[in-house]
Amino acid sequence: MLTNSMESISLTYYINEKNRLKFINPFIFFLSIFLLSSAITSNAQENVFSASIIAGPIFSQVRGDDLAGYHKIGYSGGIGISYRLVNRWETHLELLYSHAGSRSSIFFPKDRFIDLNLAQIPLYFSYLTWWDNGLAKFQFDGGINISRILDINVDYNKIEPHLSEVQKNDLSLLLGFGLWLNQHHGIFGRYVRSFTPFLEIPNEAIPLKLFYLSLQYHYRF
Repeated sequence: MLTNSMESISLTYYINEKNRLKFINPFIFFLSIFLLSSAITSNAQENVFSASIIAGPIFSQVRGDDLAGYHKIGYSGGIGISYRLVNRWETHLELLYSHAGSRSSIFFPKDRFIDLNLAQIPLYFSYLTWWDNGLAKFQFDGGINISRILDINVDYNKIEPHLSEVQKNDLSLLLGFGLWLNQHHGIFGRYVRSFTPFLEIPNEAIPLKLFYLSLQYHYRF
């Protein structure tokens, strides 16, 4: 009887999560389109707002998983809007879908991995410098990155028994820099490190936290 009740509760939770994600995914899509179109319109009218398409690889690891090194290669992509506060300062809001996590080295005897699919909202400020014909070619970035784990896939005996305890929300530090090649094309580097662990395993001294390096291409409208 107890087993049947637990199975019923688990099934109900799974259905609710699945339905909730079915609602969130279209909502994020339409919100993205709205933000992008609004930014383009504003940019055309006032040249204060601008919009970007963002894509690039991620090199990530998880602190506390005993799989040292940036062996996990993932990806990130989405859109962003920027607002010029004053001459040398901008603020940015992005909406990204990212695939990150950790993986054992190719020299490790057994392949182990943690795969995380994330919805992310980076919010950060930029200091603009190296001006050329009115265009700031270089910028330094700093801010926060708000994430939600949409899905986790693990092949690691140390972690698999504790998947039900994973914390889905994450807050991270974001630091980076960018080089604009011209008005539309830019190359960016970014370092993201979690403040909050997504899993604390009993009797383990170090909770699991995600951090990664990313290389991004930005196309600015």
